[in-house]
Amino acid sequence: MVVKKENIWNVPNFLTAVRFILTFVLVYLFIIDYPVLKIVIVFAIAALTDFLDGQIARGFNQVTRFGAKFDILADRLLWGVFGLCVLYFFSIRNIFNGFHLFQVFLIFSREIFSLPFILVNVIQGKKVLAKARWSGKTTTFLQGFAIPFLVLSSIGYSFFDFSIVLSIACFISGLWSVYDYSRAIGYFGKK
Repeated sequence: MVVKKENIWNVPNFLTAVRFILTFVLVYLFIIDYPVLKIVIVFAIAALTDFLDGQIARGFNQVTRFGAKFDILADRLLWGVFGLCVLYFFSIRNIFNGFHLFQVFLIFSREIFSLPFILVNVIQGKKVLAKARWSGKTTTFLQGFAIPFLVLSSIGYSFFDFSIVLSIACFISGLWSVYDYSRAIGYFGKK
């Protein structure tokens, strides 16, 4: 059997690598107490690479197995690390109150509720990653707006009411995504 080597050197994989690197840049910016508005801008650029890499890969037929796996890793790393940095640094600096923390829970409900399904599959040696689904893309899109609006509202910008609406939308979409993903990997009925 001859295994065809895929070309991983393409624009979508470069954008994914940029997102991966920007995740660590964001951690550094949080540590040095960089201005929050500028941190949000860096996060928005990193999140934009998530949209662009997929569009370019599909539009120019540059989809690779490596890119699909690397993209998921970079996505989870960006969202998870940024969420943890916001929680940690905003809590120790007394920027967040209890309601802000509750909004973070709503925004990251997909990650919180999907974790048990992922862990069970890993323990059982089953497939962990399902093909990207609209429910997941919708949730990620909403999170991409909810997180910056929450962060900006917590430092005095007047987005608080809108950040609540986005947080609730993330929660609803997150539950839909968990259910959809769980069905795709064999829970809750047929695949």
